[in-house]
Amino acid sequence: NTDHDYHVDLAPTVQAMGLRHRIATIVGNEITPTNTIGHFNAFPQRYDPNAWNNGAIEWWDKKAGEIFAAARQNYDGDAIVMINHPRAPTMGYFLHIGLDPKTGEIKRPDELSEDFDAIEVMNGMSVAAAEAVMQDWFYFLNKGKRVLGIGTTDSHHVFRLQPGLPRTYVYFGHRDPSRVTPDSLVQQLRRGDVAVSSGPMLTMTAADPKRPNQRVRIGDTLKLQGDTMQLEVQARAASWVRVKSLQVIVNGAVVREEPLNQPEGKPLNYKATLTVPVQGERGWVLVRIVGERFTALIADAPMAFTNPIYWER
Repeated sequence: NTDHDYHVDLAPTVQAMGLRHRIATIVGNEITPTNTIGHFNAFPQRYDPNAWNNGAIEWWDKKAGEIFAAARQNYDGDAIVMINHPRAPTMGYFLHIGLDPKTGEIKRPDELSEDFDAIEVMNGMSVAAAEAVMQDWFYFLNKGKRVLGIGTTDSHHVFRLQPGLPRTYVYFGHRDPSRVTPDSLVQQLRRGDVAVSSGPMLTMTAADPKRPNQRVRIGDTLKLQGDTMQLEVQARAASWVRVKSLQVIVNGAVVREEPLNQPEGKPLNYKATLTVPVQGERGWVLVRIVGERFTALIADAPMAFTNPIYWER
């Protein structure tokens, strides 16, 4: 739970409802300066009912880097700091500092801090907004910063920003929510095996074609000997989630696009082994689903993307 500048611990409520075996809760905060610098999520955070706003940090008179440091110090353990809706007017950090991801120019370089772990690439269901923030994400990835791409619903109202869409899926290697803790969530996020979806499900592994049985997962680094990488991609979608194509993105550029050929009125179950050319001593690759439409209720197109697999020679 990440309310604005206010900590809420939902664990007692979940426990009282007898749902701990199905739901894990984390205390977090959407840090919300009123000076247009931006909004930032931090989690986990300490919960202290005797402190101001139950332990939320005080952000006034702080620059972004100082806010990030204060958020990290506000938990007895590792914490994730995320840049929220980076291009939103009056509350987008990358807009505030004047970042141009194409040229790398920053109009306010003294206000840039790279001490963050994640970027909210998808905020709500707008594909166009997500594609714009993707360019920021790719800019940092190409600089060598391993930063997570995240998607969230950001629901504030009952009439827009549908709760639960999009979602960020974190691989744990098990299906038991009762084993998920704040610390284990951060640990798995640090591994980077993360995918974002507003409908389709998407995952991949990669291998050097010369060693096809030595596969790595999303977030891992693959040691390459040649100039190609072998991806095994799986994509699924319900019959009411209509998708068009799968893009393979290498170092920010679409190097391959495959039609998904979803049968009309039926679900998608796509599996493919794709050989992708790569150049340079190191880099990254991810895959994205380009959606067409939902057949009912939702006006926006569906979308999904993985976080990167990295490679080096």
